[in-house]
Amino acid sequence: MISSQFNTTFIKEAMGAFTAILLPITALSFATSEQAASPGDVIKVPYATNMSSSGVFDYTNGYQGDSNSIGVKSVTLDNLVYQKFSLTDTDAAKLSSEAVTTLARQAGERLANDVISQSIATTVTNTNFPTSASVTYGQLTSSLGFVELVTQADNAKWTQDNRNLILTPDAWGSLLKNSDIAQAFSYGGSQVIQNALPEKVYGFNTFKTTVDLPNGCKGLVLNPNSILTAFGVHKPSDQGKRYVETQTATDKQGITISMRTWYDPDLATTKYVLECLFGNEVGNSSKLLKKSHGNLNTSG
Repeated sequence: MISSQFNTTFIKEAMGAFTAILLPITALSFATSEQAASPGDVIKVPYATNMSSSGVFDYTNGYQGDSNSIGVKSVTLDNLVYQKFSLTDTDAAKLSSEAVTTLARQAGERLANDVISQSIATTVTNTNFPTSASVTYGQLTSSLGFVELVTQADNAKWTQDNRNLILTPDAWGSLLKNSDIAQAFSYGGSQVIQNALPEKVYGFNTFKTTVDLPNGCKGLVLNPNSILTAFGVHKPSDQGKRYVETQTATDKQGITISMRTWYDPDLATTKYVLECLFGNEVGNSSKLLKKSHGNLNTSG
């Protein structure tokens, strides 16, 4: 049988890789629960609804109405995605720490990609988010394209600190070809040259994803209130705990994945399932902009 140290190392490495790939989800509103959950359970996710104009006080009417409010939407945990593998006692005896790390990171990255793909595929539709971005992804090679996006976000009254870009490799490549961004290292910002990872461009937080976006979109422009995501922990029943060991790992933002382990003595094999339980709902439909084909899509 495999030692518990293997399990601890594996889920730690998998969580690190999962978190790195899942970064685009942090551009959305999300909530997590560490309570035992099953597919079909519901978690409530808070988000900011549309803002109205400020009120004008007078002593006759006082403070009337609410300009802003926090909406709460019930999100069903209807997706349970997993990576499964098995190790015989013979294979386990030959494992090195490097092999464990490689396997764990591959599983964590693949799991995260599938979470992102299903999260966006189920919510980003023309019906849910009808507004398109004002530029194509190819226009990101010029700073004029970003100026157009800034103007569109300003006119839509998006707040300044929650503007995000989720870009596919094609759109990300256009961003890196922008000469103003490529030369930014001259002003102390070397992350573009060193890592090809500009963190913020014209007020937009930038995220790269290798997931195919729906409807041929090359990118999304959004703020956190557009898509709501809930995460839960899929734990075995009390009866199942007799046969299945469960470990969880949580990142600094509270997103949790879990790993089930059980041993088959007839086959001298340990089986593993690395999994993520989650669900999605549409939040504020004016908060996301899309780009299909040559375009970017936006939402706020």
